[in-house]
Amino acid sequence: MNTPCGREGLLSAIDSTAPFQVFAGAGVDLDNIALIDEERHLNIQAGLQRGRFTAAGGCVSQTVKSCELPRCIELGAERFGWAQKRGRRLSEGPWVHGVGMSIMMQGSGIPEIDMAAATIKMNEDGSFNLLIGATDIGTGSDTILAQMAAEVLGVPLEKMIVTSSDTDVTPFDVGAYASSTTYVSGTAVVRAAEEVKNQIRAVAAPLLETSPEALSLHSGEVVAPDGSRVSLERVCHRAMYESDQFQIAATASFVPSE
Repeated sequence: MNTPCGREGLLSAIDSTAPFQVFAGAGVDLDNIALIDEERHLNIQAGLQRGRFTAAGGCVSQTVKSCELPRCIELGAERFGWAQKRGRRLSEGPWVHGVGMSIMMQGSGIPEIDMAAATIKMNEDGSFNLLIGATDIGTGSDTILAQMAAEVLGVPLEKMIVTSSDTDVTPFDVGAYASSTTYVSGTAVVRAAEEVKNQIRAVAAPLLETSPEALSLHSGEVVAPDGSRVSLERVCHRAMYESDQFQIAATASFVPSE
């Protein structure tokens, strides 16, 4: 079913009143889907459904693969008494009160459009530099992304040295908007951390006389199945000064595919 096109408008205003609840800036205008059909009935078919296409940014065709919007509409209508209230008007002076419903949709982590990258470099003291283009605008993304990398690398948070937002040195990030940083930028961070982890295991394997795949990282150490272990400092020293020298580091990107 094709939903008729409609005109959208976005008005931004500056107000000196401080917000007192969750507050989102107008990064993009929201798609408003009216849910009343010609017969003034609730039109659930007007909403997004699995299998239908939706446009993103005007340049990418996408298919909705996971959506329970019709069920949400049904539950919402039931809970605020749509059937009982619809069509009844309450007049109060010049005002007439009624009920209506619409769905507001905003893209977040948009497939084939949003992209982020991250770089991680290992240091001789077992710490790591994390370079991210994502900007922490009070959302805590510096901490969240460092936590994600630290979990993969088996180190405490204080071992992560974060550099963010400086476009002279950090890799590209599409921007801090649409509640997507943890997913998009975070996945890039995890991918970079996984690659660094693989490099660490490859360097540590000869020291522990086992295969890289058998090793795990815990509490700043590389641990073998038999319990033998070596510190990350020792691994980095070997990589830089002893054998097949190279810088343990990786850059990774992420673009949502669906």
